Amino acid sequence: ALMTKGLDKGQMPEDEVKTTEETSQKAQSGVSHLMRLMDMRLRAVTDAASKDELSEMKKRAQASKTKIESVLTTLRSQREGLTMATVLATATERVEKVEAESEKCQEAELPFLKGVEVLPGDESDKAIKDCETCARAADNAVSQASTFLKQKTNQLKGFSKETQATIGEELKALQKKLDEAAKKIAVFKSETLSRKLA
Repeated sequence: ALMTKGLDKGQMPEDEVKTTEETSQKAQSGVSHLMRLMDMRLRAVTDAASKDELSEMKKRAQASKTKIESVLTTLRSQREGLTMATVLATATERVEKVEAESEKCQEAELPFLKGVEVLPGDESDKAIKDCETCARAADNAVSQASTFLKQKTNQLKGFSKETQATIGEELKALQKKLDEAAKKIAVFKSETLSRKLA
């Protein structure tokens, strides 16, 4: 089964990401508020010693703000990893469903592959009906998987280049598997129609 290649390395669990995001955002808000207060004080203070002390405090606050922004950037990457792991799991599941439906189509076709030129009427009608039912289910699965893959491929544009590259490759591999299964299903549908009209 396909899974994320690089995203699971060092991937934080959802609850840790959420807790760390909340804490970091509060810290960022507090530091930003503190820096605004220091700016106001710096404008109001006239003696050099107080200005120097406030300037030093502002530098430390700016360093803290930079570290918090770095943490938030890392958390965005973690959030992307979580999102894409879910996307890949769902996409893989949908493509596997298409492949399973394709196998059901092949099983439904077995009565026609026994070497008998023409099946008896009732047996032929039942086999054709089973083939048509399988074809509809397979078409539905292909449609759902295809739509999902297109949506998620487009969604990648909002993510980092690294995520786009890693997940993009895996989505392309899933699309290739989907295309192969869809071709088999199309051939099956065509053969079923030919048998029905014969």
